[in-house]
Amino acid sequence: MENIINHLKRSSLSLRIIIGLLLGILTGLFLGDRAAHLQWIADAWIRLMQMTVLPYVMMSLIVGLGQMNAPLARKPAWPATLPRRRSRCRFCWI
Repeated sequence: MENIINHLKRSSLSLRIIIGLLLGILTGLFLGDRAAHLQWIADAWIRLMQMTVLPYVMMSLIVGLGQMNAPLARKPAWPATLPRRRSRCRFCWI
C-alpha cells in the first residue's frame, strides 16, 4: 500500500487527475445512490472551481480587450451590428 502511495506522489498532475476521474466514475457506477451522501463534497468542489476560474476568465478578457488598438477592436465588433436572419436550422441564428 505504501508503495502505491509513493508512486502516486511521484506521478504527474495529469495522471492524478485521470485517476481521480476514473475513481469518481467507478464510485458512481458501482455505489450509485449509496454514494449520495458524498454530494456535498462534489458541490463544494464545484463552488471552489467557480470561485477561482470565473475571475481568471474575466480578467483575461479585460486585459485582452485593453491591449487592442482601435482598428483591431472594431474588426470583431462589426458583425454584431448586422441584422440577424433566421437560417434553416430551428435553433441556430446567423
